[in-house]
Amino acid sequence: MMRDIYAIASRVVVWLGPSDSTSKTCVEFLKQVSLRAFLNREAEEDWLVNFMNDPSNDVIWKSLFDFTRREYWRRMWIVQEIVTAKNISVYCGSDELTWDEVLKFMYLVYRNLRALSKHRRPEMVTRFMNVCDGLLPANLNNMKNTEGRHESLWANLSFFRYYRCTDERDKVFSILGISSVEGETRESLCGRIDYEMDMKEVFIESVRLCGKYSGQGYGPLTLICLSTPWAGNTSLPSWVPDWTYWPDMMALQGIYHSLRLGDIFASGVYNNNMTVNIEGDVLVASGVQIDTLAIVAKTAIGADITKQESWESMVPGRHHTFLILHAYETFYAWAKLAFGHRLEGIEDEERIDMFWRTLCCNRALQSAYLPDFKDQCKKWLRRGNTKGIMQFWEEDMRNAGPAEKAWEQSFMRHARGRKFAVMESGNFGLVSGNAREGDEVAVLVGCDFPVILRGRKGEDVVLVGEAYVDGYMKGRAMEEAAEGRYMPREFRIH
Repeated sequence: MMRDIYAIASRVVVWLGPSDSTSKTCVEFLKQVSLRAFLNREAEEDWLVNFMNDPSNDVIWKSLFDFTRREYWRRMWIVQEIVTAKNISVYCGSDELTWDEVLKFMYLVYRNLRALSKHRRPEMVTRFMNVCDGLLPANLNNMKNTEGRHESLWANLSFFRYYRCTDERDKVFSILGISSVEGETRESLCGRIDYEMDMKEVFIESVRLCGKYSGQGYGPLTLICLSTPWAGNTSLPSWVPDWTYWPDMMALQGIYHSLRLGDIFASGVYNNNMTVNIEGDVLVASGVQIDTLAIVAKTAIGADITKQESWESMVPGRHHTFLILHAYETFYAWAKLAFGHRLEGIEDEERIDMFWRTLCCNRALQSAYLPDFKDQCKKWLRRGNTKGIMQFWEEDMRNAGPAEKAWEQSFMRHARGRKFAVMESGNFGLVSGNAREGDEVAVLVGCDFPVILRGRKGEDVVLVGEAYVDGYMKGRAMEEAAEGRYMPREFRIH
């Protein structure tokens, strides 16, 4: 009902709360930018780069950060307000902005992220990244369209995971009216809103609904890869995502599906008519065990050190240097597992290829092309240790070309929150931080990514998390199973 009210309203008013000095700075700036015209993309890019690199504008960046971090933008129920409204006015105190005024600068930033990332001042790296990650109004606007068709439930549950609500069930209920599910109408989806169900029942039902998607590249079981059994609500089955918990790591779904470099993923081509088999709290899936974890790194690229909630906490330069140092230390800890304690194996070209592909999940950050970071990885390895890297860091940063920056960013972003693992076969992988030696590496039919499972009794297992497994991200496991290398089996996942 609320969706329909917002859809037919002549105007929807958004009130962000009382104004303050930073909000007035932001409102004035957004109004000025909305009036600015650019002759072409080159002029637009030049203006943005100069604006970002002028230290006198840092106060404006702070005001943008504070404006987009206001509590309103994180509330779950505002999603349908913004998505369905035809005409929006935004108030901060008595200061008014049109929706277009709110958006223009944000879209300027999004269109020129590559140039801004290339030319940004080193001391603004962390702050700039956090401003861009928090442009929530633009993200909401991307869902709006004139025909009222919106993203799949699959995508919406994933994207709005870090939005907040008082009743945990509303993480699902609040977006049913603006989501699409194959075989379901908007009316039938809204008819599923039932507050007699408890949170566990609602979240299990979300997995069942998302399993109706039949297109290649979003397998019916892929949603379980968003589960975080190491954190969040422990009363949920291990395979059910806790939509109230926001892990500060990029899911493989975000790394792979956003680029769509092909439609074949880990489980290969599967029957489009397959359905999710749920028996109470148990997910029943077929698949193959392809390996076992032999060594799991003790260290991970820490997720928590990159989650910054205030402008003041992002000390210019110092925070980013600490993050880089932590990433380098983790890199060398992992390299010792891959090449030996003294890195004596770094002349093994095939092993180096496996290593760099694993550390970035064989994807370059925000690139439509498959990467080749072998030379960049070799350079780090030959520095010998963290001290060697940091000794030349400032020089390397000044002279770094696009490939060097892309390697560093792709490694730090894609490996964040994960641990490096060596399998019994000698293969490499990236696994969730709760994985341990002896866990099974499996590929499930209808799941786009390999998973780590931990045995219980008989065929019973629990899900540990998703995994990058080098060489097994595009159907190889099922091809080898067809050749008799693996024996298909049933997994009962609790």
